[in-house]
Amino acid sequence: MKISTKIILGYALLILLMVAALTYQLALMHEMRAVNRNLSAIKTREKDYSLRVKDIERLVTFIERFYARKDPDYSIQLKEQFDQLGGDLKKDLERLDRDTTRHNERKELERFASLWADFRRSASEQEANFPVLTQEDFDKWLLGYTHALQGQMQRVQASTQTAVDAEVEQSAIASQKAQFVSKIAAGIAVVLAFIISFVIVRSISHSLKPLISGARAVAQGEFSYRLDASGTDNFSQVARDFNFMVSKLDEREQVKREYVSHVSHELKAPLAAMQETARLLMEGIPGPVNERQKRLLGLTLECGQRLSRTIISLLDLSRMEADALDYDMERTDLREVIQSASREFEVQLAKNGRALELQLPPEPLYAECDSDRIGQIISNLIDNAMKFSSGPTPITIRAEGVRGLPDDIPGSWRHRLNAARQSEFAMVQVSDQGRGVPDEHKELIFEKFHQVKFEKKIAGQGVGLGLVICKNIVTAHGGAIWVGDNTGDGSTFYILLPAAKPLTVSPSERRPAAEDVQPAQT
Repeated sequence: MKISTKIILGYALLILLMVAALTYQLALMHEMRAVNRNLSAIKTREKDYSLRVKDIERLVTFIERFYARKDPDYSIQLKEQFDQLGGDLKKDLERLDRDTTRHNERKELERFASLWADFRRSASEQEANFPVLTQEDFDKWLLGYTHALQGQMQRVQASTQTAVDAEVEQSAIASQKAQFVSKIAAGIAVVLAFIISFVIVRSISHSLKPLISGARAVAQGEFSYRLDASGTDNFSQVARDFNFMVSKLDEREQVKREYVSHVSHELKAPLAAMQETARLLMEGIPGPVNERQKRLLGLTLECGQRLSRTIISLLDLSRMEADALDYDMERTDLREVIQSASREFEVQLAKNGRALELQLPPEPLYAECDSDRIGQIISNLIDNAMKFSSGPTPITIRAEGVRGLPDDIPGSWRHRLNAARQSEFAMVQVSDQGRGVPDEHKELIFEKFHQVKFEKKIAGQGVGLGLVICKNIVTAHGGAIWVGDNTGDGSTFYILLPAAKPLTVSPSERRPAAEDVQPAQT
């Protein structure tokens, strides 16, 4: 399912819940309005019933005056008042006819109307007897009906109050329902929103993780990385496009590697022939040459050697990237590897008046490694130290065994070596007192073709492949390589290799003494 579909369905469910809650709230509001209308109507009737009580009292007073005065005009007015009160009662009954829910109130009002009709009939019958009717009989008759009418009207008002109480109770129940439904709807909406958001975020995050890992892998040159593109959602389409992009990059990278390897290989043979020719000319085998010609031939030979080293580096890098570089792993004493690599620079050291100090442990320092490749790393680091430091400043190589990872090892290497569960290492340090490496370049110098730009071009500075090859060799050995600042000036390159068992010495057990420092080989 597409991400957009999941989002639409999830929030559509929330919208439906909100619409349902709103519809219910509107229904309750309609019910509340009906209750308010009923209350208003009941209050109106209650007011009218109070007026009826006053009308009865006024009528009773009028009957008493009529009895006392025996005035014929009172008879006409009495009839009018009876008719008016009877009409009002008729309207009250008609109004209750439209409200079919007030059965008790209507029943009590009908009783009042019946009692009223009986009172009116009795009043018409007694009207002719008023002249001869004694005061005692008149009071008895009038009070009997008055008390009956007032008592019935009180019962009508009581039924009205009962109706008011019922409406108020119904309103309270509706209000409680509204509150309950609102709370339930709000709670469900919050929980549902959390669940929907969690599912959507988890789905997006779950789909993004492989894409992020793939992007990092491709950034590190792993063009064989592929994503799972078997789904039908948006991320599967992105994964298919990603795989297509990586396949094209892989093809181009392969073409580039083959081209570099082919060109480097083709250049190697004629370059070797050119160097041999220059060497023969310098030796005077074809014929004598003067000093100026020898100097030019020496310069040509030196440039050829530099170009030869660059071509060899390109070939090595191509083989490393193609996983075609073989390693002959064996138990090796690193002291012998360091001494062998340092002997290659005896002539250059003597020519420049430089010192190479070897601080090696008195006992063998074993590691499972390819001695030629580790020697290549040490030679490269010595060569760099000579290029980037000037004057008679010494170059120091120190070797020791360590338990656990050094504190200053970069986090990327620490994570990788911790995953390998290696606890004992052999560490080699190559230190110089040159310009040093700026902090922002300490990791970049191990990338292809990266060079630190100084104010002045350094003679013999390569193309930025030596440290890349060193990093690949160390990685193949399960070790680490990084650069730090030397005490004072310059840089210190660290090589960390898994130690062969048993570990002979650790820094906590022994520090190199003065007698361990070997003099520079010049």
